[in-house]
Amino acid sequence: MIESFITIGLKHSLTPLGVLEKFHLSNDQIKALILFAKSKYDVNSIIIVSTCNRTQLFSIALSKEQLLELIVKFSNGSKELFEEFGFEKKGEAAIENLFVVSAGLDSQILGDLQIFSQVKRSVEISKNLHAIDGTTDR
Repeated sequence: MIESFITIGLKHSLTPLGVLEKFHLSNDQIKALILFAKSKYDVNSIIIVSTCNRTQLFSIALSKEQLLELIVKFSNGSKELFEEFGFEKKGEAAIENLFVVSAGLDSQILGDLQIFSQVKRSVEISKNLHAIDGTTDR
């Protein structure tokens, strides 16, 4: 499971604000993306965090290319912009990144607790759409 955990995204420290805005996803876009991913890829675990400072997709078993296709399809961003400003982490690095983001250690305001509630809300959206497995939920 660890090896197949992946995240791709864009964040405030690597991406100009105008580009971040292009990749921002509303709750409706997040839900549509998850439902599309479930139907096209039969994915059973995907979480999307989209705030003013980041848009990030976390998944088990999807590839960078599949996640990139999803973010481009459901946002106003492009593959070229993502390749220029985006990042990818796999395995333990992706898991560590989720904890760092959740703890607010990768926020503009160090330790910002608002991000924890945003991650929690993202997990709830995935749960409500039956798009998170028990391991990822824990």
